[in-house]
This record gives sequence, structure tokens and C-alpha cells, in this order.
Amino acid sequence: MASLCRIWSWFFDVSNPNDPKLRRWLHPTCALAFNAGLALLVAVAAFLAAPSEFHELWLQRQTPAVAHFAQHLTDLATSVGLVSLPAFQWLRRTAAALLLPQELMFDRKQAFALYSWDKGSIDPKSLGIFLAVYVALMLASRLYEKGAMMLYDAAWACNLSLALTALALWLNIPLLVSACSCWVAVDQLLWYVDSLSFVVRGRFLVGVAKYLANKDTPWTKKLFSTHHLWFIPFTTFVNLKYADGHSPCCLSVSMFLSLMCVLGSRCCTPYAVCHPEPSTRSKAEDSRRDGKPEKSSTDVLNVNVSWRCWADVTHHLPFLGMFDDKPWYMFVVWNQLIWGLGNCFLFGLFLTASNLLRH
Repeated sequence: MASLCRIWSWFFDVSNPNDPKLRRWLHPTCALAFNAGLALLVAVAAFLAAPSEFHELWLQRQTPAVAHFAQHLTDLATSVGLVSLPAFQWLRRTAAALLLPQELMFDRKQAFALYSWDKGSIDPKSLGIFLAVYVALMLASRLYEKGAMMLYDAAWACNLSLALTALALWLNIPLLVSACSCWVAVDQLLWYVDSLSFVVRGRFLVGVAKYLANKDTPWTKKLFSTHHLWFIPFTTFVNLKYADGHSPCCLSVSMFLSLMCVLGSRCCTPYAVCHPEPSTRSKAEDSRRDGKPEKSSTDVLNVNVSWRCWADVTHHLPFLGMFDDKPWYMFVVWNQLIWGLGNCFLFGLFLTASNLLRH
């Protein structure tokens, strides 16, 4: 029990920005795996909650290797009696009610559509590979610039949505592509506002993209921030070209993705990481410091705005930071309320535009 308590404390205690574990590889790797696992858990739950007709048609569209693997998992779950367990049936019904509510089934065919394409044309799998390569290059460049700390940064929703979309494109699940688009809709709309404001007025109106103008921001980070502008047009194009547009069920799935992402980031990613600067003084100079600490540089992470609202944003929109210094649960509720209201509004625009373009 004592060992479990130590592991628990090691993983979830991220309150000290000077903790050496935050600058090493193990804790950031585990934190990224935890956050990605939460997002994947929601995605798998949404997939399993879909109707059986969808699963049958989906299985027919897979490669022999994927179909064989999925069938093997199904047979294994059936043989051990998992599928027939009342608890499993209850979980599936609950997941369906929460993630795929009937109130959002405006068009059942559109909600559970699958990709189809002409032979010889670019297929969604190729586009999924493109996204996967983009994510890999982005992560590699940031690890090269800042080291292991960037594994925490990789847990931002805009990064996880890229990886999850790549997987959904590869596995032919348009519903999850739509959910990932809705998941980051508010953030990426603000990027459009900031970009347009910078072009027209020479300054950022909101502040979400303000870091691009910092002199110490490397060109690779600027390059691999462009997905904030092209990701939603990209997914909209893919779902319109190869399916029936965006799924009307994406709102509920995106809300759970957002909630799990913020909770996961708050639990195991630090607000900031301090880096002690190497000393260049002589021993005599050190002895005259009377035990004062070394100077250090600090990188503020605040992944998924899970600790407090971003300072560049509250400078322009102060009301968003009204719960920054309140207990964490109050801040998370406020965070999700603002995010959820924004996503509900954008979901309406999203689906309307998708349907207009589809017809």
C-alpha cells in the first residue's frame, strides 16, 4: 500500500515547478500516455455505443488485417462472457445515452456514415498518414527545442485531436473526425480572429496566437502551429468529399473529450517547469551568496488551460479569468461551461454549413 501511495504521489503531485522529475523523461511520458489514454477511452466508448448495423458495415470496409483483429477481439470478449455481462450492457447503454443521444440524431444516416471513394483516387487513409507524419514532425521539433518538457505540451487538445483524427481517418470513422473538429472549434475560431486582427490592425485581438510574435519563438514552432488554421477546413473537406458531412453526434462526444482532457491535464501536467541555469561563478563567489538559490528560467505550460485562463487572453477578455484563483473544481466547471457554450454555438454553425455544402 505504501508503494502505491508513493507512485500515486509521484504521478499526480505536480505542484512544485522545481521538481526534477518534471525535467526528466519518465513523468512527461507517463502524463502524455495518461492524457492520450483518456481521449482514446472516450473515442472507443463512442465507437462501441454506435448501433450494431454501423459495426457490421464498418467491419466490411476494413482491410483483412484490421477486420481479423476486430473479429478476434469480439470473439475473445464473447468467449469470456464479457458481452453478456449486465454491467457491460449497462455501460454500453449509458455510453450511448451520454455520447450519442437521440436528441442529436437529426439524420441517422449522416450520423453514422462511412467513407467511400473511387478506386485510384486519394483515400482518407492517405490523409490520415499525412496527419500522423505532421504530428510526428511537430513533436520531434519541439522535443529538439525544449526537451522532455514538450511531452506535456503534446497533451494540448489541438495536438491530441490531430492524432485522434489521423487514427479515425485510417480506421474509417467519420464520427470521430467530426468530434475532434468540434472539440477544438472554440480555440481555432479565436485563432482566426487573432490572425485577421493581426493582418488588419497589426495586433492580436484575443491573444491566443500572441506567442507567434515573440522574438524567442523558433520558426519551427510557428510552422507547426499552422494546424490551428487549416485543421477544421481540412476535416470539413474530408467529411464532405468522402462521407455525408459532419456527424450531428459530434457535439456530445467533443464535450466529453474536452472534459477528460482538462481533468487529465490538471491532474498530471504542471502549471510551469523551472530550469536552473548552470552556474558560471567561482567557488569564492558562491560562498558569498549566503545560500541564495540559483537563478532559473521558467516555462509556463498551463496545458489545456487547466490551471488558469491564459494571461494573453484575460488581458483582452478579463471575465474569462474570474475563477482563476478559486478552488480547482470551480475553475474546471467554469472552464467547461465557457468551452461548452462556445462549442454549442459553433456546432450549430458547423452543422448548418456542412449540410449546405453537402447539398
